[in-house]
Amino acid sequence: MKRHLIPVLLVVILLGSGCTKETVTPASTPAYMNTVTITGFDARKCACCGGYIGNFRGDTTHRIAPDSLSFLLDNSATELGVDATTTAFPFKLNVDWQEQTPCAGRKVKITKVYR
Repeated sequence: MKRHLIPVLLVVILLGSGCTKETVTPASTPAYMNTVTITGFDARKCACCGGYIGNFRGDTTHRIAPDSLSFLLDNSATELGVDATTTAFPFKLNVDWQEQTPCAGRKVKITKVYR
């Protein structure tokens, strides 16, 4: 019995020492903050108006109103990586963003677009 115990222990020790714990990031965790739905363009010229209209709820309504949850994007078409002459609305982008402070939540700046 003792003869079999030593080889079995050696095998267990050798197999156990070759194992490592692997950290796996779940596939469901996105690398970006949000998906923004771009619904149109606001051509008005003022400090807190003008630019692309978007939202994070998937709403395709083209409006900026006090009761809406839409906002303006402080980005050009080039910064968003879209062709302003041929891109049809609505379209979606996966993005990182930050709020533009003087506009009280009505304007955001896209800081990175994920393709």
